[in-house]
Amino acid sequence: MGVTENLKRGVTELVLLGLLTQQDMYGYEMAQALRDRSSGKFVLLETSMYPTLYRMLEKGLVSDRIEKVGKRRTRVYYHIE
Repeated sequence: MGVTENLKRGVTELVLLGLLTQQDMYGYEMAQALRDRSSGKFVLLETSMYPTLYRMLEKGLVSDRIEKVGKRRTRVYYHIE
């Protein structure tokens, strides 16, 4: 894996951890918060975000919990450890 790829992963982890210091959030909420806070300049796609969140779960940096929303839907909230 090249330096550029490691840098992208590290930056994505830091950005997500920074968001989670504010409050527990679910994936779509994190993507929207990043877009809003950067005035649309920083867009994090699901293809980058969720693999990063899963790696952070494995490392013990974050934990997750599932909450029911409505009758059938659920959301996975992430919490910084």
